[in-house]
Amino acid sequence: GFFSLQYGCSLTLRGLILVNGRAFHGGVVFASGAGDIEFIDSAVRDCMADSDGGVVYAFSSGAVSIIGSNVSGCSAGSYGGVVFASNSESLSIAGVDFIDNRAGESGSVLYLDKLRQRSSISDASFTGNTAGDDKTIQTDSPIDWDCRLGSWMPRKGSFFGDFSVPECNLCPAGYYGNRSGLTNSSCDGACKRGHFCPKGTAEPLPCAPGFYMPVIGAASAESCLPCSPGTSQSTAGADRPCDACPPGTFADQLNATSCTDCPAGRFCPNAGTVRPFDCAAGQYQNLTGQAACVQCPAGEFQPERGQTSCDLCAAGGYCEVTDDCGGGFTPCLAGSYNEKTGSSSPDACQQCPPGTSSPIASAVSSETCARCRAGTFGGESGLSECTDCPSGSYSNRGSHSCDECAAGTYAANPGQGQCVPCPHPLSGERGAVTCSVCQKDFYLLKSADPAEIFSSPTDYCKPCPPNAECSDDTSLATLGVPAGYWRASPSSAVLTACRDFGGDRAGEARCAGNERGAKQASRLLEEAGSDEYCAPGFTGPE
Repeated sequence: GFFSLQYGCSLTLRGLILVNGRAFHGGVVFASGAGDIEFIDSAVRDCMADSDGGVVYAFSSGAVSIIGSNVSGCSAGSYGGVVFASNSESLSIAGVDFIDNRAGESGSVLYLDKLRQRSSISDASFTGNTAGDDKTIQTDSPIDWDCRLGSWMPRKGSFFGDFSVPECNLCPAGYYGNRSGLTNSSCDGACKRGHFCPKGTAEPLPCAPGFYMPVIGAASAESCLPCSPGTSQSTAGADRPCDACPPGTFADQLNATSCTDCPAGRFCPNAGTVRPFDCAAGQYQNLTGQAACVQCPAGEFQPERGQTSCDLCAAGGYCEVTDDCGGGFTPCLAGSYNEKTGSSSPDACQQCPPGTSSPIASAVSSETCARCRAGTFGGESGLSECTDCPSGSYSNRGSHSCDECAAGTYAANPGQGQCVPCPHPLSGERGAVTCSVCQKDFYLLKSADPAEIFSSPTDYCKPCPPNAECSDDTSLATLGVPAGYWRASPSSAVLTACRDFGGDRAGEARCAGNERGAKQASRLLEEAGSDEYCAPGFTGPE
């Protein structure tokens, strides 16, 4: 070794480079019963002890201090690759790097045994050092470590592998250490509620606004629980579930820091609303932050959802206070109209007058009430369409009712605007739908279907025979036989004059004829005796 100390002698080495020192104990300094030993701002490398203390061997000596120095490549055959100290005062290390040192048995850097005072280590690093038992430091004497907040180191015992000061052993995730001198992995305890603690935390970090943490021991920001939709949290470090959004507000995402006012046209009815609701048709909301919508007033309407105002009720209908899906606007029915805006009652719809109709709903003018066309009629007000006149009748344009066809005319179909004169020589009664009787001065030769008679009138209607009487609707059987004439039978069209037999008009006295006119076939038998055309008291034919 370079130095051997006894009898209380002390040694200070400052600003030196010490290389390749070698001894059985203490490759640089051997001290037994010596005073203090100091290495200041020096470099020591490749020193070796065959037994203990590759750089310093101190037994029953004073304090050993290494400050602002670098120690590398030194070794001991047994214990303490850099320092072996036993029954000495203390050890102090500050600002030192220990690199690639080794010991055959234990304590590749330090081996401390029964020191009288507490040792201290600050601003030091231990890198690449090896020992037979992998212990970098072995001490049964307490060490004060100058660890930064958020880390810890044991006071004594075994220290393995690489480490440094002030980093020391970081407090594990979920724990924090805000005091110096912590000696176990629990540090100052589990992370507080409302906070999280990554590895090496000195002061717990608050969960961000929009999050909360109800339990202790959260290890990361991801551990914080987000506010659920419908809730928010504006402050950091919350330890309780987030606050429900009050009515009139909403939150539609996770981790909301505040609730949003419901927009105009929408409403948020309950606490904890996630998404606003559209105002229904027939309602509106012109303000933000509202819990309910407003009904459209009478005379206004809104057919759409989610609107901020109502519209003035248009002409052509009316608007009652309603939440119907139509939004409150009710159109005037076909057959009515409303020329005014802002109406609020069905009484606002005016009915089209009789004789008119309108097929249009929501009509805005009386001009939509069109006069019934000829052949139809409108018997009451408020019609959407006019009614066809029935067969046998007619009407003029704008009629309230239909008129029967006059005698001698007909209307075969419904909805005719005028009646058609019967074809010659046919006729018809009032209100006829066809012409199937013969007109005056003609008679019906034989019975037939009315349609056949209509299609061939001259085949059936024949000129009235001489001296006979033929009014409308005369048949052969009902020919009028005047007084003074007779015929052989009701099927005969030949009239024969009664002979006078002395005296003017004597024949008329004997032949009574059809006293009831051409509509009667003959005098009744009870009046005429056994001869149809003879006057009472006479028999025929002559």
